[in-house]
Amino acid sequence: MTVEQIARAAREAAAGGRITLRISAVTAAGDHVVPQLIRAFRDAHPELDISLHIGNRSEVFSGLLGHQADVAITGRVPDDDRLVGEAFAVNEIVLVTVPDDPLAKRRWVAVEELAGRPWLLREPGSGSRAMAEEWLSQRGLVPSVLTLGSNTAVREAARAGLGLGLVSRTSAALELKMGLLGTIRPRGGRTEFGLRPFE
Repeated sequence: MTVEQIARAAREAAAGGRITLRISAVTAAGDHVVPQLIRAFRDAHPELDISLHIGNRSEVFSGLLGHQADVAITGRVPDDDRLVGEAFAVNEIVLVTVPDDPLAKRRWVAVEELAGRPWLLREPGSGSRAMAEEWLSQRGLVPSVLTLGSNTAVREAARAGLGLGLVSRTSAALELKMGLLGTIRPRGGRTEFGLRPFE
């Protein structure tokens, strides 16, 4: 906590009010990781109230730096001296597609084979969009793009065969387990996109 946040908490406590821990989380973490964390935290600290904001990466870090949140749960922490991250869980990123996609049945796929495929990207400001754009740019791929406003929309569009999408395995776990989505493994295996920590 910053000095300002500690001072705010002390003022609330001195005034006899309950202290609120303000959490901000990126969409994948907010939808699939944070509910269990909040439940465990509430059980351990019933004296605290908790507020939660879920948004894209840009919104979350803007709120944290603007002191609208006390803590953020995200993927990569920006290179900013004002921010410190601590990894606490694995966030494997996978490339999803329709389950009957011929490329999903292979052990690995050459990057060049993805060149003509449309990609399903989140909105500007999303961490998964930035990651996908960086990955595509490094490999010289310039695909057609559909921009979607949520991880659910990316998964549903992939299920409908509209393109390929990078998502957290955590967010697609149910669809993958039920065989509603397939994954494509570009050369490099699971480390191609990486095991990115939730921080």
